[in-house]
This record gives sequence, structure tokens and C-alpha cells, in this order.
Amino acid sequence: MKPFPFAIYPALIKSSRSYEIAVGSDFHGNDSALDAWRHSIATEPSPIRGTGGVHQKVFAGDLVGYGHNSPLIGPNGERLPGGAEKILDYTRKYEGTPRADIVVSGNHEKEGIRAEEPNSNYFPAMNHIEDLRQKNPALYSYVKGLPDIAALHTYGTPHTSFVVSHESVMPDAHYIVRNGHHGSYLYPEEMTEDEVRRELAQLDQMGYDGMHLITGHTHVPGLAMVNMDGPGFQSYGGRVGVADPESIKRLQSGIVVPRGWRMIFNPGSVGQPRDYDPRLAWGKLSVTPEQTIVRVVRSPYDIAAQQRAMTDYFSKHNLKSQARHIYRLSEGR
Repeated sequence: MKPFPFAIYPALIKSSRSYEIAVGSDFHGNDSALDAWRHSIATEPSPIRGTGGVHQKVFAGDLVGYGHNSPLIGPNGERLPGGAEKILDYTRKYEGTPRADIVVSGNHEKEGIRAEEPNSNYFPAMNHIEDLRQKNPALYSYVKGLPDIAALHTYGTPHTSFVVSHESVMPDAHYIVRNGHHGSYLYPEEMTEDEVRRELAQLDQMGYDGMHLITGHTHVPGLAMVNMDGPGFQSYGGRVGVADPESIKRLQSGIVVPRGWRMIFNPGSVGQPRDYDPRLAWGKLSVTPEQTIVRVVRSPYDIAAQQRAMTDYFSKHNLKSQARHIYRLSEGR
């Protein structure tokens, strides 16, 4: 096995095999980031197997919105999906097979379909969804049918299984207020132990006893984990220049969640990072019967190409008021 180039905290690796999962969230029509993410998941080594590649991909919502939806032109002049349509089409690659990706709806999918939201942040999503309705009815129906919550089982036990939801699963999540946001945003790296335990208890009430929670929505990577057999609470991640640098480093190096502990994990954003690091962020989970190793992986991508595509799309669709989403890509904010 190739040596893994990062430290693992703590070093509890015992298995020689693992189930590898790539978790991406908040792509927001950024197909340049999608291309780089695909390369990253194929090459990023597992701390257990020592090789790249994954068994399963998880998409934790908000595939549309903010970015562009301009089609690409193939070598023979044919129309190929680009932007949000390309990302959505990619999530269906293994549909109907045991390798089918886990895909849930985010707030931008919901509001894009509802098309009644006065918040201008949703204007690009509305354009993306309307494009699909007119030009790709099958993909439009696919987006409408995305679930709010999905479950992923690996070794058939609760502590090796995951619930995927774009946001909090609490029926009224307004007890969480972070960074000016309230309601459904979960910042695991800033949650208290009581908040984490309440969120996980809600999973139990919903029939997902003992399972971990994967979420998105904040565009900031974070992990919180609690010991279910006694006292114990840890959290990692956060914004560059705001959170403890060692906490961010550890999450990028690898955190072991052993049997008996449960976690809430947010991989950050592939297409619109907002932790002051412009590189795309995604989560790599290496699952064994004894533990799950969680890492946040950062990868560069062609930001300038995406900004050009967004500028052209926004100009054609009267979305110039959304220009801040173009510029913020360079700064990851």
C-alpha cells in the first residue's frame, strides 16, 4: 500500500479495506469546478487503500443557482450540456444501478422550481430550472423528483451509515444562529455539544437510529462528533483567518470517527467556497466496520474560465445584479 501523505487524528487504522465515499455539495452550476472535482476524486488517495477512486458519490444539494447554464458545443456542432445542466446530468450517470449516486435537493432546486421567491439570490436558479423545463424535460422531471433526505448504507450497521440532507433535519431549526444566518444552516464547527446531540436525536426520531448526518448549505467545511457511550465532544474546520488554523489543518489531514461516536459533517462547497479559500472543497469518507476517517480535500480549478462563462450567461439573461457571485469565486467568500 502506498504511504498516505497526511497524518490521521487519532491514528486508529486497523482495516486493510474500506468503502470510499466522495461527498460534494453546493456546486451551483460551476462546471469548471465539477471537472476538477472529478479528477480529484479519481486521484486523491485513501488513507486505508492508498489509491484513488471511490465506491459512491454523494451530492448534498444546490447543484443549480449562482452559476451559469450555457450549453457547450461539441466537435460536430452538437449541443452538449454545460453549467448546471452538465452537473445534474452527471449525477445520473449510474442511475438505476447499485452504483447510483446519492442526490438530494437543496434550497436552490426547490426555489428554482417554485419560481415565486422574491429573494434575488434565487434568480439564476429560476433561470436554470426554466431552461431545463423548456429544453430538457426529462432532466427537469428528475430535479423535481429529488428527495429532501436520503440514506447511504455501507456495511449494514448504523455507525457505518449516513443520512444526507442539504440542511438541518429539525422541524423548526431556529435554535441555531451562526454568522448572521438562522434556521436550517448547520455549522458543525461552531455548534455546541447540546445542539449536535439534538440534531442527531431528531434523526433517531425519524427512524435513522444511530446514523451519521451529512449536510451542506453553509459553503464552509466543518465536522462535529460526539461520543454516544459517554462524555466526549470534538469539532473541527471553519473559515480561514477566523477558525483555529490547526483545526482546519486537522480536518484536511483526516479525523477518525470511531465506533460509538456520531458525527455531523459538512464538506463545504465545490462550486462556491465561502471559507476564504477559493479552492473547491469536498469530503472524502473512508468507512470500515471499526471507524470512519473524514477528510476535507481542497483542489484548484479554472476559476477564470468559470467567471467568463458566468459573465456571458448573466449578460444574456439580465442577471447583472448577481455579479457578486462571479467576483467572490476569486476570494472564496
